[in-house]
Amino acid sequence: MPKSFLPIEPGSLEDLFLTDELEGSDANEGEDGSDPDFEIEEPVDLDEFEVEDAEGSIPGSTEESIPVWTLKCNQCYAVVNRQGMRVHLVADESVQLYSANHSGEVEEKGDEVKFSTCDCKIRKTCCGACSQEVGYRVTSPCSLCMSAQNNGHYWMFTDVSASVQYLDGRLVVWEAQE
Repeated sequence: MPKSFLPIEPGSLEDLFLTDELEGSDANEGEDGSDPDFEIEEPVDLDEFEVEDAEGSIPGSTEESIPVWTLKCNQCYAVVNRQGMRVHLVADESVQLYSANHSGEVEEKGDEVKFSTCDCKIRKTCCGACSQEVGYRVTSPCSLCMSAQNNGHYWMFTDVSASVQYLDGRLVVWEAQE
């Protein structure tokens, strides 16, 4: 089973929020122009599959691959992030949602508040196109969440539509982290 959460070093949290938008930026491109955070899996005939089958598997994925998801606002269908990962909460594994390593097309709204299942502090996020609430950003992770295995993503999406990404018939997946 792939691990949805990857460790993050304490003290490196600030580094996560210093990056600009990834779209349109050459800062994250590899020498060949590709994005070093993503890999491409083997080709899949998309006409043979639904996005997920009855068991919830994604065509072209393996136990080791973690698909990259495009996240859209449920109200206006604008893309709010192109680097989503399907995850579960560290403090409550029954809660599934999507996380991302950057803000995408969202705006933070309201004051920082304590999260309901742990001591993390969060601010809600809204779609940049229509202002509909789409999730939250963890502004200050608690000791429980920081001590558990996590993926280092602090942009969480709860009210979005999601679709896996394919490029030339191949599933786009997150690069394996060691």
